[in-house]
Amino acid sequence: MRVSGEMRTTGTGLSERLQWRGLGVAISFLTRLPWAGQREVAPDDLTRSSRFYGWVGAGIGLWIGACYLLLHLVFAPLLAATVATGAGILATGAMHEDALGDVADGFGGGTTKERKLEIMKDSRQGSYGVLAMVLSLLLRIQALAWLPPAWVLPGLVAVHGLSRTGMVWMLWRIPSARPGGMAASLGGISAVDVAWATAGGLILAALALGAGAAVPVVATILAVLVVSWLSLRHIGGVTGDVLGSAQQVAELLGLLALVAVLRNPVLVSALTPPWLGSLALGALRW
Repeated sequence: MRVSGEMRTTGTGLSERLQWRGLGVAISFLTRLPWAGQREVAPDDLTRSSRFYGWVGAGIGLWIGACYLLLHLVFAPLLAATVATGAGILATGAMHEDALGDVADGFGGGTTKERKLEIMKDSRQGSYGVLAMVLSLLLRIQALAWLPPAWVLPGLVAVHGLSRTGMVWMLWRIPSARPGGMAASLGGISAVDVAWATAGGLILAALALGAGAAVPVVATILAVLVVSWLSLRHIGGVTGDVLGSAQQVAELLGLLALVAVLRNPVLVSALTPPWLGSLALGALRW
């Protein structure tokens, strides 16, 4: 997907056609699913698509969760979680995993801002990158395997939706570290775009987990703060790789936080929405 130099439009309102266009660009940008529109995307389309990152992320979480629950009928939880995670990587083209590896290599191996950006742009993976990706995969697979079946779909919808919403927050507040990069192309995000994206992510998380949505929300905020601080310290801003790594960290922290909460009966009873409790009870009886 290429970004054209088409002039930006003005105004904050969106027609129905532009809303669908923004959603289509978001799907094309965050996944490997084709978009039936133009191959060249105007800057306005790219920034507008940020409003739908949470929705696309929720869809990815739904896909991974559905794969896991189907596989869980046949395989042990750990094997089902491994294959389901692989299905998610196929859907996204390992876009965020690759970004995490690039950031680990750049921040860990470079001594200057210029050298770090150069390493991050290199398609080859070094030791730091490989270790970061492997560790992230192992932890996410284990966390998914530990989730009770009734929590898998709502948990993954909330975590994946919020982790991609966090990318929008970073684009809005942190300058681009590399002129002409992907983050620079998305640099025109406005407060209205952020409000749309945040509302979508929070609504989806609340519908999925009720009060329990506070768990992945806090995890996402923590991930965004940590990755933002590191990126400002190391390269003075964000890049597409930094955004992808923030998504990975937020996803990982969200899953680990859910697992930790679900091991505490008091927190479970306080945070479980009634419909999810009934579903869990039905699953146990089944």
